[in-house]
Amino acid sequence: MNDCLIKTSCLTRQEYENTWVRKTTNVLSLWSADCNGIDLFLTPSGHFFEEPANLIKQELRELSTYNVIIEAIASGASRLNEISTKCKLESNKCAKYLSSLITLGLISKEYSYSEKAGKRSIYKLEDFLL
Repeated sequence: MNDCLIKTSCLTRQEYENTWVRKTTNVLSLWSADCNGIDLFLTPSGHFFEEPANLIKQELRELSTYNVIIEAIASGASRLNEISTKCKLESNKCAKYLSSLITLGLISKEYSYSEKAGKRSIYKLEDFLL
């Protein structure tokens, strides 16, 4: 079994860039003077409403676990222990999932200046379209 949690290694750099160019072109072609983006991204009938979920599906395995972790952070859990408890995961497994989300830029890990690195860190959402 492959321990890789992120599937981006399956794509070549060119394929990855082509995907983003195509998606950006779609957004720009749908944008109009009457549309400020809210309709496209934030309403259920919007063309890109499901885009954040689709991107996560393409990049990650075990989608339900990642969704539970994202929901835990969104509902206020910010420390590894809080997140793993809410998600009913072992701390070491939860840390691996969090690391994958950090790599994708969906969440970030912040440290206190008064503590040593690795101690008292908190996690927060970076992509609020999730």
